[in-house]
Amino acid sequence: MQVMAATIFIVIILLFCFYSCPSSSSSSSPMMNNWKRIVGGEHVSIDVVPWQALIQQHLSLSDDTTTTTIQCGAVLIDPMWILSASHCIQQPWYRYPIDVYFGLTNITATIIRQSTIRSVKRVFDPAKYDPQLSGDLILLQLNESIIIGETIQPIYLPESDENFDYHIGTVSGYGSTLFQKTFKPANILHMIQVPILPTSSCIELYKKAFKDGATTTNVAMEFIRNKKLICAGYKQGGYDACIGDSGGPLAVCVDDWMMTMAMKRSISMNRLLLTRLYPIERQPQQQRQRQCNGKWKLAGIISIGYRCAEPSIPGLYIDITVYANWIRSIIHSST
Repeated sequence: MQVMAATIFIVIILLFCFYSCPSSSSSSSPMMNNWKRIVGGEHVSIDVVPWQALIQQHLSLSDDTTTTTIQCGAVLIDPMWILSASHCIQQPWYRYPIDVYFGLTNITATIIRQSTIRSVKRVFDPAKYDPQLSGDLILLQLNESIIIGETIQPIYLPESDENFDYHIGTVSGYGSTLFQKTFKPANILHMIQVPILPTSSCIELYKKAFKDGATTTNVAMEFIRNKKLICAGYKQGGYDACIGDSGGPLAVCVDDWMMTMAMKRSISMNRLLLTRLYPIERQPQQQRQRQCNGKWKLAGIISIGYRCAEPSIPGLYIDITVYANWIRSIIHSST
């Protein structure tokens, strides 16, 4: 049954991830996927989200010199480790080189060749260690420790019992700014801020959006119920991750010692609004990155969703609290 659940989840990724599946192109150039970025977002410098990484996996056939490059986001959690969405990695991974880029605000071909780059040494799939952890997450070990600086910094992992409901999450990435079949090149990192919804609100929204009760939707909601996935977004839509953003971060500012009164009021207001059938509207000042007086924690990884920024259909993210202890155990045992 557990193996079947894992298989079904992969089917969900293929059928349901209309915005998240990585884009690809056929070329020998390392930078052919220079699409526009996050829907409804604003340009942001990498030092605002220094944990943001970019991965590219280069696929080639033995009888052909053509190379297809698959591109996704990733998140730095340790000088030697990154996280991404498992559907971003073509298996068996060791046959196809995976490059990881750091410190990038722009991703033109010239800039990326001059950026900080590492390759992937090992890949860890949580489902192979515990079938209960099956899902759209992959842990990647770098071949060499990354040098930490202003534009390259790891983000903190959450605790396994941490709850981010009603918090405002910061999402960043190098993906599309709109859902369409053709894309115009744009090479600048974007970000948005979206409210994280409680499980009950997430399920209710997806039930209403997909009234036909399709099997794919039902299975997706089962993963939401089991906290494998969380969702974030606005009722009116317009702000979301999109094609090429998969594997990127959903980050939350957390003060571990004492939450400020302003943050308490903000979360209390979000809770009040969200529990009224998700009527929350984006406030003009919420879009801009605020100063974090505590620490940034990784609440989620961009995973799947229906199209991009559709009204009342929030994006889905891997719930990192479910995997936090496993991630720590792998890092600890591999050092």
